[in-house]
Amino acid sequence: DELDGDKYEDNRLVGTLPWEDLTILTSLEEFGAIRNNKLSGTIDPSISLFTNLRILYLQYNDLSGSIPDELFDLSTLEILALGRNDLEGSVSTSIGQLSNLVELGLNFNILTGIIPETLYDLTSLKYLSLSYNMLSSSIPTEIGLLTNLEHLSLIGNPMTSSLPTEIGLLTQLSRLDFRSTDITGTIPKDVCALKSFDLKNLCCNDKIVDEETCCSEECQEVE
Repeated sequence: DELDGDKYEDNRLVGTLPWEDLTILTSLEEFGAIRNNKLSGTIDPSISLFTNLRILYLQYNDLSGSIPDELFDLSTLEILALGRNDLEGSVSTSIGQLSNLVELGLNFNILTGIIPETLYDLTSLKYLSLSYNMLSSSIPTEIGLLTNLEHLSLIGNPMTSSLPTEIGLLTQLSRLDFRSTDITGTIPKDVCALKSFDLKNLCCNDKIVDEETCCSEECQEVE
């Protein structure tokens, strides 16, 4: 009941996933052997049968359609990587069921609508990338609940909001990036004080106000 990752990964495989055949592997804990190929088709609702799954890597393929709600029944998931596909539609509120999730990558898709409030219930998250989609919501104050977050990337979404001061509660952050959005605001004092925080992508944004004067050196480096 396992897939040999060395056999199927990075091999430019084409066609659709044989979901009916894969269901015999429902005891799998890691499903990552087919990333970095050219597989097309949709993510089948039968994904919910993989009830022991902790890691799901399907990035760097040509998967399309929406993310099925059934995927969010996999409460054991710790890593969900669906980036660099052609997935579309909205992100379901059911994502809040993934209470053990540590890494979430949905970047480089065609996702639309708002970021569901239930996403901020995922307090174990350390890595969150929603970059290069068409998400139009604001960053709510609930972002401050994700206190384990180390990486937050929202680049290239048509988001318009102020930067909430609750960002300053994310004391584990080492990367915060929302270039090519319309997010505005002031860099919170607590963020400025974080020694592990890479300010470059935040400072060199003409929509962000630097009242704490913590950006001078970082922007000089970028220039």
